[in-house]
Amino acid sequence: MKFKRYIAALGLITSLQLNLCYAFTPAPDLTVLYTGKVKEPPASNYILMDNEIKYKLAYIKAPSEFENQTKTYLTKLLNGKTITLYQENKALDRYNTAEIIVVDEKGTVAQSTLVSEGLSWAYITKENKALHTELKNIEKEARKNKKGFWGNELYVVKNINNVKDFINSYQLVEGIVKSVSTVKNSVYLNFGDNWKEDFTVRFPYLKNKDYSNWAGKKILARGWVESYYGPMINIENDAQIDIITEQK
Repeated sequence: MKFKRYIAALGLITSLQLNLCYAFTPAPDLTVLYTGKVKEPPASNYILMDNEIKYKLAYIKAPSEFENQTKTYLTKLLNGKTITLYQENKALDRYNTAEIIVVDEKGTVAQSTLVSEGLSWAYITKENKALHTELKNIEKEARKNKKGFWGNELYVVKNINNVKDFINSYQLVEGIVKSVSTVKNSVYLNFGDNWKEDFTVRFPYLKNKDYSNWAGKKILARGWVESYYGPMINIENDAQIDIITEQK
């Protein structure tokens, strides 16, 4: 996947290539943070640069059992290379470490490589906007081809019946929305008859938006599975939900 830069009056416009070229208009809020050489990746989603500052790779998270494998691959991919770091929306992690997109001198985005090899989820947070569509498409191919951890039964897409066995873990869950309810400032997508036991997806309520038509949709949700009566995923970014089909 190539990352081409164009400077326009409205700011930085980016183009990403995955067989086809994806252009973002208006430009996402990406800024060049630093250009230099990689000293080492101290973890599966961090890099240490020659300015002695550690940065976190946005969109990247590996299952704990695969973190060493992902770190080893990242080391081979980036060690000693000159790269440019882009920051999106001035994103910081909880330790105030800058979250960055990594682009090498050939225009290759490190995030796309890791996801394509099945060494990371397309990990979506509230701040992520620029790459989520492309990375989810790449992840879909990695799942299809059982690359990396996608070949392990522990990490396949879960369904509404077995997701209860994966509380307190990051998962992709697929199912048909049975009903929709709005409580105070939250919308709940219910996947069973008993919301106190069955899988639920929750996200913030937006005024003037009709949520009733979500019933009957088959969706894929990604995020941390929590225990709130039954298993639940809290959505912070619309990109965590993909509509697969409409029920006929």
